Amino acid sequence: MPSTSAVTKFCSKCGRNVAGEKRIKDHSGNYWCVECNRLQQRREKLIEGGICAGCGEAFHGPGLTLIGHDTFCARCLRARAKQETSGFVHNVKEMLTGSRDHEKRTTLMLLIISVVIVLIAVWHYTR
Repeated sequence: MPSTSAVTKFCSKCGRNVAGEKRIKDHSGNYWCVECNRLQQRREKLIEGGICAGCGEAFHGPGLTLIGHDTFCARCLRARAKQETSGFVHNVKEMLTGSRDHEKRTTLMLLIISVVIVLIAVWHYTR
C-alpha cells in the first residue's frame, strides 16, 4: 500500500523545502536549491580563478580571503572593514564632543555607567 505522506526535500545549504521545485542533487545525495547552487558555483569559480570580488583582480589562492560567498584581496578587505566601522567610530566621536542632543548624551551616560559597573564587578571578583 503506497504511503500518503508528502516527501520533503530540503536544501542542504539554506534548509528551504525544495520538494516540487527545481533542485540539484549532489554526488553525496544532498539537495541544493537553484539559488544556493548558483552561489556555490560562483564561490568555487572565484576561489579557483583567484578573483577578488571587490576589485576584480586575479590573485593566488593565499592572497585572498573568503567572506560569505565572495573572495577579497587584502586591500579590499581593509577598505571593507573601514567602510563597515566608519559609522560606529563617527558616532562615538560625535557623542564625545559634547553634543547637546539629549539622546546622544543619554546613550553616552549609559555607556559610561555600564563600563563602571563592569569595572566594579571585575574588581569585586578578582579580590
